[in-house]
Amino acid sequence: MSDYLVYYERVSPTTWVYLSSLLMISLFFKFNRLWSFRNLDLIGLILLAPGLLFVIYGQEKASPAYEQTGYIWLFTIGGLFLIRMLLDPLMVRRPLLEPNLSVGGLTFLGLSLLIFLMANVAADKPAERSSLRRLSADSH
Repeated sequence: MSDYLVYYERVSPTTWVYLSSLLMISLFFKFNRLWSFRNLDLIGLILLAPGLLFVIYGQEKASPAYEQTGYIWLFTIGGLFLIRMLLDPLMVRRPLLEPNLSVGGLTFLGLSLLIFLMANVAADKPAERSSLRRLSADSH
């Protein structure tokens, strides 16, 4: 990616979690209706991130305890989403809450982030993961 953008440095997964969480809150959180289900859904999406970070950290450091903690975290948050989705038909429908940004602004932001992330993935050189090396060493 540094071939295309001058002085570009790869952003760590933890930084992506912080930035995307702040962006989701700023775009979709309704500050005048704190206890709306939309806000609770956003908090649930943000709560998926620590589990993903635990899994990534556990794979990079070859620590099964961190990886297992991450999977348990993801399973728990997924279970909460399952309960929320099963209770959804029982709720009374309210008027649509508009996002904090216009449709054009959301479209531009979403497309620009998508293009940037796709370019980041396409330009990145694949690296061997320690877990793949560990599996191949165990098979011999």
